[in-house]
Amino acid sequence: MIAFNLPELDEIDIPEKRSPHQKYAFFSMESPQYNPVCIDMYDDFFNWTFTYKLNSDFRLWFFDIYNINETKIGPPVNIWPTFDPIDDDIKMMLDGKTKIAAWFVSNCNTRSGREKIAQQLDKELKNRYGWSIDIYGHCGKFACPRRYAEICNKKIEEQYFFYLAFENSFADDYVTEKVLLAVNNYAVPIVFGGANYSRFLPPDSYLNIRELGVSEVARLMHKAYIHREFYYDYFKWTNYLYYRHISRRSQVCKICSLLNDKVAMRTTTMYPDFRNWWNNEGWDNECPFTQEFFN
Repeated sequence: MIAFNLPELDEIDIPEKRSPHQKYAFFSMESPQYNPVCIDMYDDFFNWTFTYKLNSDFRLWFFDIYNINETKIGPPVNIWPTFDPIDDDIKMMLDGKTKIAAWFVSNCNTRSGREKIAQQLDKELKNRYGWSIDIYGHCGKFACPRRYAEICNKKIEEQYFFYLAFENSFADDYVTEKVLLAVNNYAVPIVFGGANYSRFLPPDSYLNIRELGVSEVARLMHKAYIHREFYYDYFKWTNYLYYRHISRRSQVCKICSLLNDKVAMRTTTMYPDFRNWWNNEGWDNECPFTQEFFN
């Protein structure tokens, strides 16, 4: 197998000769909005895909979802279980929170424009309810270095009602480890991305700002502070499910296993319309990722 990894994909590196049994594999953990494939030579070129996309041949994912029986259930999850109300211990922990929202971020100029949405939400919260978002990192006035990850995570768990899980770009299925900072630290994720989040997060456990709009999200955030029973309901899933981060290293084992799978190695598969599969944003194949789109 020869692996071609974005964003280093370059036609000048392609071998001059190719055996009919040679596997060419496309790798990417990044979204096509930052790394589109625009050259037609890659159509009918790759045999396998290793990406975050749910319809990849082999998924390189950011997290898995398990139930209390240690059974992996997703993502994606097509049918979520029914959840009962949380217990008093979790309520007591949630009652200790005093701040409305946090965001740990260092990329302040993104394709998705998430920084503008965060500014609008912060303004709405301040003007209508007297709240403000605490932004940590290069894009804000608060600091919590990554080397103190445990301390930073504890801040979210103990202090903040909500966490901004905003993606840097829009793409199908692109839900990164950003949501883990919320769900693994008892904060409600406010999501902003191009995925169908109902396949990644339990119902009524998050706020989707692209669907609800800034004003409605701000209203629901303030309501959660005023009416604690309403806030508790966001966490009913926590007694039934948990999220586990997947390291890059652990996923290498899947690749090694595949290379030792004689049936998979002998099976011939191709992506005749690879650019459309990868870019997959509703545009034609002439590399439609233009500056006008992002302005």
